[in-house]
Amino acid sequence: MTNTRTNTRSGARTARRQALALGLTLALTVASPGVQAGPAADKYIERARTALQKGDVNAGVIELKNALQEEPDNAAARLLLGQTYLRGGDLAAAEKELARTRDLGLPRAQWVVDYARTLMLLGQADRVLKEFSPLDDDPPETRASLLSLQALALMAQKQLDDAKTRLNEALAAKADNVEALLAMTRLEGAEGKFAEASERVNQVLAVQPDNVEALLLLAELERLQKRYPEAIAAFDKVLARNPKELRALVGRGETRLTQGDADGALADGEAARRLRSNLPAANFLRGRALLAKKNLPAAQEALLEVLRFVPDHLPSQLLLGAIAFQNNNLEQADAYLSRYVAAVPNQLPARKLLAGTAMKLKQPKRAIDLLAPVAAAGSGDAQLLALLGSAYLQAGDHDKAAALLQKASELAPNASPIRAQHALSLLASGDTDKAIDELETASELNQGLVQADVMLVLTLLQTRDFERAAKTAQALAEKEPKSAMPLNLLGIAEMGQNDLVSARKAFEQALAVDPKFTVAELNLAQIDLRENKPEAAEARYQAVVADRKSTRLN
Repeated sequence: MTNTRTNTRSGARTARRQALALGLTLALTVASPGVQAGPAADKYIERARTALQKGDVNAGVIELKNALQEEPDNAAARLLLGQTYLRGGDLAAAEKELARTRDLGLPRAQWVVDYARTLMLLGQADRVLKEFSPLDDDPPETRASLLSLQALALMAQKQLDDAKTRLNEALAAKADNVEALLAMTRLEGAEGKFAEASERVNQVLAVQPDNVEALLLLAELERLQKRYPEAIAAFDKVLARNPKELRALVGRGETRLTQGDADGALADGEAARRLRSNLPAANFLRGRALLAKKNLPAAQEALLEVLRFVPDHLPSQLLLGAIAFQNNNLEQADAYLSRYVAAVPNQLPARKLLAGTAMKLKQPKRAIDLLAPVAAAGSGDAQLLALLGSAYLQAGDHDKAAALLQKASELAPNASPIRAQHALSLLASGDTDKAIDELETASELNQGLVQADVMLVLTLLQTRDFERAAKTAQALAEKEPKSAMPLNLLGIAEMGQNDLVSARKAFEQALAVDPKFTVAELNLAQIDLRENKPEAAEARYQAVVADRKSTRLN
């Protein structure tokens, strides 16, 4: 079991690269020859076959499990159960059952192709190449299928020339082997030869118009070419023949999600889950659709359901890390993102998100270690440079911070967050005038970055430029009419100019927006004292103390 898990993890990256390169469904399900069942299990196996022919997968699985309760070593039931799990996408369960089938001594030709196919889908291309070479006495159909699966394994490793050699051998062994023809179609799709690929898959459909694998592959070819309406039409064609075809439901949902149709994608994901509630692909689709709809709790639940059955599913871990970061669950975000970045070190967005998490955890050195090698390689990513500069700023290295943030602001002159961070580094190094210029630019960009405006007002107050501080605070108050903070800053700026009447008005407006904003109440008390009204000031202080006591009691 340990070796299987290790192989699963080590092959996961290869499987994902293949999916990205090809965008094609690999789950071929060529029927294996029938096998003889034991008498005690006969009735259950026959019921299972009937249910599966009708598309009722759940009923079929139940019947096969009943058969195995009667006869745990019934090879026919094990084989059919493994094949059913394979078709339904429950790959770990399929691998387990097919391994038992092999160990029970069933003839090799009956299980070997399905077993190799399962390992291929699990991302274990190395095992397919090492353990599933065709033998001299394999039937031509078995030989062709195994060579085709080895070709897919080579394609996953980007060895396209060797893959083509295997496929030519497969077609020489059995010229009409559907698996070989469809694998050659995948290879042509990977090479961008879409016309040839479409012609080949249509060649299969001309002979077998209801071939589900060919129809699914045709749909995936349309997706590769970003012909999304045509891809959906092809998936619809499959579903018209079999509304319970899980791969078509998930494929159509993925296509809809690519088009921005989160509701349609969610509907397809839910339909697939009704057929197989534990199907990882359906839950992953559902999680991403819910994420697109900004329903973070439900998205998190769906992605956790993926990890229940595929603990090493890295895309789910990445999204769960992003959700945890958004919810400020930093330790959780760090755990998910660390696993993802360790497995996919060249995925820059994930690396940046992990670095941002480290900074929020007050671990700037770790953030620097994550980002500095990428920056040193000549990255022109302004966000990365700004994040690295912010990490150096948090670590107290103001010179490196200022240099990186300056470069980032030059690369992205209209990015107000970067300019605000640059201003912080300038303030830390004592260059107040340049910091004010950067903050003013960030504020003028008007990208909803209230922090830049606040920092600008505070900096102007610190430099005693009360007139500019008042104007900036007034503009911020107009930008954020539901916030008491800008009005309080305006009052402080007016006090700096000794305009107590305007200051009092600003503080009173702040309290009108938020009666619990006690800082404004305390500032009004200061004005009372400056106007020789100690009783009024005392009353305000008492009111603030009473309010705080009441808050603590509640």
